Amino acid sequence: QKSILELWSMARVELSQDLLLKVLDMSVETMRTVAKHDLNLWAPRDDTGLEYMVSHVNEVDKTVDQGGLYGLEKNLGRGKTFVDVGSCLGTTSMAISLLYPGTRVVSIEVAS
Repeated sequence: QKSILELWSMARVELSQDLLLKVLDMSVETMRTVAKHDLNLWAPRDDTGLEYMVSHVNEVDKTVDQGGLYGLEKNLGRGKTFVDVGSCLGTTSMAISLLYPGTRVVSIEVAS
């Protein structure tokens, strides 16, 4: 939480108030359950991708071989790194962090 607050504080310094208000106006906060944890998520208003990703990461019956996130205990956890390239809103990164505590998660989104 401290890191997020610091990042937000830096963004506020760099962005004009008009741009910041515009971005906030385009986004909404919603409560969703991700990997059995209730989270407050911010996403673009009317975004259907968030619902799709949340339902996908919550498919507890699917292992990684079946397109899910489960069954990676040998590959993820303390001292291991997960790189999420094209992370969009970071839903998969959040789920990996919650499912495999101690995993270092690198989330990259290059969308402009």
